[in-house]
Amino acid sequence: MSTIVFNCLVKPEEADKLAEAFAAKLSEFSRAGRVESVEVGLEEGLADEQLVSQWEQENPEESLGERKVFKYVLRFEMSGGSLNELAMDLSELLTPRVDLPPDPVLREFDEMLETVATYPWNVAVFR
Repeated sequence: MSTIVFNCLVKPEEADKLAEAFAAKLSEFSRAGRVESVEVGLEEGLADEQLVSQWEQENPEESLGERKVFKYVLRFEMSGGSLNELAMDLSELLTPRVDLPPDPVLREFDEMLETVATYPWNVAVFR
């Protein structure tokens, strides 16, 4: 069984909704034949200064408030494709995808075009 663990800085009242969003996205992947036997676990995570620092850098006008780290443990059987690609597809729930311009000159400034994470996060992938 493969496992993807996302540690996310989330408001407590949004933690269950994010778990439901992970489950819904994995259900889509299951219908597409990418995964099967899906389990989504949610538990309180350990404090993570890197995630707090990321929040403060990306959101200088908004306080951290009640946000804390939650661990989302996603277990499933891979039916094909790349586990890392699946993790990056799931990460779009945390940081929205940006359409980057096709012009190679403009692409040299990709970091200026990136969006701010809705939920600062880090990920670990286990096969």
